[in-house]
Amino acid sequence: MKAQAVSRPRKNPINGALLCAIWAILIFGFTSSALAWTNGQNATYVIGQADFTHNTSSAGATGLRNPRSVAIDTVHNKLYVADRDNNRVMVFKNEISGPRFTLKVEEAYFPSGATLDFGVPGTSMMFIIENPGDANLVLSGSPMVNVTGEDAASFVVTQPTSPVAPVGSASFTIEFAPVYPGLNTATISIDSNDTGNTPFTLDLTGNVSTAFALTIAKEGTGSGTVTSSPDGIACGDTCTYDFAESALITLTATAASGSVFTG
Repeated sequence: MKAQAVSRPRKNPINGALLCAIWAILIFGFTSSALAWTNGQNATYVIGQADFTHNTSSAGATGLRNPRSVAIDTVHNKLYVADRDNNRVMVFKNEISGPRFTLKVEEAYFPSGATLDFGVPGTSMMFIIENPGDANLVLSGSPMVNVTGEDAASFVVTQPTSPVAPVGSASFTIEFAPVYPGLNTATISIDSNDTGNTPFTLDLTGNVSTAFALTIAKEGTGSGTVTSSPDGIACGDTCTYDFAESALITLTATAASGSVFTG
């Protein structure tokens, strides 16, 4: 049997599904743990045939005859299929009930559990939360975008607004403002009333190749400690520490009983 070439495959930017027109419309989804499809992957759904084993042509409401192209309307959740030999365009509506959470960065959609690299210090990215559902999407966390992990302080979030109206969107930004040199990692978590996609998580990374040593020198006969925020300096014992370029460091001097700090 000669294989027929796939005609104009399309990717749904909302959920990453790949749609291919052959004798029917095959829909390939991806899981939240992967950004790509795999060789030999099974299709998830079929449109235009009764099941995956049939290849009959039909002019009915559920059939197709030599479909040639597909198009996706993500605003109204519709799939358009050029049904060439039936001389028509079929419109399939995806009825989305309730709120839905999707996240994109610079036109790329990310599934929960993915990783986003910020690269170098000072990088700022805008995130768009979209709700293709038919009910308000409520971001229920406090804060709505919660950053956790060892280097959470290195990723500064400007929070979105909530709720997100049906077929609406809300934006927030994250700036990579690292404190410590080397690889910085953190995770954002977003809770919502989309029960199938909460919490939504995204791992963040960024790298700092240049470090600067901050050194504290104490003089005089008194005693006390100098500490830093963020952590690093505790002088006393640790009077030199490496911080990232442009890191904002606050030093606090605490004099021991009977001593005073001056200067």
